[in-house]
Amino acid sequence: MTIQAPPDSPDTDGIDPSNSRNITISNCTIDTGGDNIAIQSATVDPNHPGAGSENISIADCSFLHGRGLSIGSATSGGVRSVQVQRCSFKGTDNGLRIQSDRGEGGEVSQISYSDITMDSVGAAIVFTGYYPTIPDTDSPQPVTALTPFYHDIKITNLNATGGSSSGVMVGLPETPLSGIIFNQVSISADSALVVRNASVLTMSTTVPFILQGGALVGVYFDPAGI
Repeated sequence: MTIQAPPDSPDTDGIDPSNSRNITISNCTIDTGGDNIAIQSATVDPNHPGAGSENISIADCSFLHGRGLSIGSATSGGVRSVQVQRCSFKGTDNGLRIQSDRGEGGEVSQISYSDITMDSVGAAIVFTGYYPTIPDTDSPQPVTALTPFYHDIKITNLNATGGSSSGVMVGLPETPLSGIIFNQVSISADSALVVRNASVLTMSTTVPFILQGGALVGVYFDPAGI
């Protein structure tokens, strides 16, 4: 399938699985003004607590203009078991994006990205518990069922070149990003990856990091990846 809209047309998303399960998206070319793909889970499914959207496979797709491949911003029903394989991004605003905000967030886990290429992407990786903007500083707030919580996310064999930003990985101080693994990840961009309230394990990885603030949980480097 080919999905196309003018690059300056706002919010013209390509495919938005919402509270959906057992979905396969493959061999698609998506060129739009909004998210190329946006996985949503805006309501709690009592039959599937914690994973309103689950078992979603995205493979062999090409993304041109657009905001990238997103999970969120509505994740209150939970998103689990998403596999993204052999996808290319060329000229998108973002590459891989997981985003939500207090009051509309939930648990996002068991997310796997592998064999990803990016060319001239604005921000390669954007994982954040804030939306639409990330504050410079923040204080912990009480954890509720609608607090964004992302964990167990693996990126394997990603190569990004020509981008303006490596991106951001900024969790909430009350629910830091955890279980993030970079294996064979290479990002070459004008600015480094900003990491705050997150733990990252790297293996055979070449990514410039900027570690921010006293609320940092920890970034653990495999010496081979420095």
